[in-house]
Amino acid sequence: MILRAKMLVPCLVLILLTISVLSCNGTLFTKFADEHGNSTNTTLIEPRSALNRDKSYGRWPSSRILYKIGNGYTPFQRTSIREAMTQIQTDVSNCIRFTEFDTQADKGEDFINIAPSDVTLPKADQVTCFTAPGRDLTKNGRGQSLVMFSGPGGCMDNKRDIMKILANVLGLRNEFSRPDRDNFILVQPQNFRAEFRNADLYRKYQPSEVEYQNFQFDYQSITMYSMDRFAIPGTVAYHLINPGSFIGNLPRLSKGDCQGLSAHYGCTASFCSDAYEEQNAILQEKAMVPKDPHKKIPMHPASWNLADLEHWAKELNKKPGRPGKGFSRRPFLIRPIAIL
Repeated sequence: MILRAKMLVPCLVLILLTISVLSCNGTLFTKFADEHGNSTNTTLIEPRSALNRDKSYGRWPSSRILYKIGNGYTPFQRTSIREAMTQIQTDVSNCIRFTEFDTQADKGEDFINIAPSDVTLPKADQVTCFTAPGRDLTKNGRGQSLVMFSGPGGCMDNKRDIMKILANVLGLRNEFSRPDRDNFILVQPQNFRAEFRNADLYRKYQPSEVEYQNFQFDYQSITMYSMDRFAIPGTVAYHLINPGSFIGNLPRLSKGDCQGLSAHYGCTASFCSDAYEEQNAILQEKAMVPKDPHKKIPMHPASWNLADLEHWAKELNKKPGRPGKGFSRRPFLIRPIAIL
């Protein structure tokens, strides 16, 4: 009996350890201890975007992310920045909150200084938006730069681009720069526009800079540029190696982005959703796509065709100002699918 009890103890310990590594959202982390007794996360079954590992930068000290918006922005641009912040907060279910810096209450605290340019750097080096990949540990309450501007090379033409640079400053690294990116995308430097060729925008990270191993490549990450960004017109800056993949284009964090930021700031990832699955479900419902993938979608006739237009034109020529009596105009109907 005593022997049987001794055999059960390791089993119970194993069960408890297994339960302890299950996150709230059902994602499984496998943890192993090294020879010094330190445990490290080695596997994450769900995809997650790459996080910063560069020791020059860290996560922000709390979920309250302080910021200032400098001069040089129009009211519309200021609103766009705040809307992008709100979208990130919503996507992570307020795991982090952007809060405007208060010169009295927040004195001495680290904050993000958002401005159209950085006066400490040569203008020639500021060809696109940029920021540190997380909290700059050397600033000590002096504020760190986040350069954001519109126009050529800028990032303020749409909400997604603004969200991208804000996600960077929270600690998300660019997915297209992962050390293993050559397994997923093929960068075409010969297609870069001349003004961006020396900016090293698609620099590949060193493994010590980024946490990416055991995480799937996140094509929908908010940090992914569109394929033609910074490329000569008619070309692309990179190709997808897997033709079945697609680059995200929604002004939303991907599920992997959400999981990465949640892990970084100590929140549960159970609320993280896939914006692209949600969009597909809505589009399918609107288009009345049958649930059976093998069932063909019914094709509706077009609401009008060239024969109608030609007939209508002839009748109008007969009696200017109104259609002829013999003309029967077809109503303009909106169909989910129209064959012209």
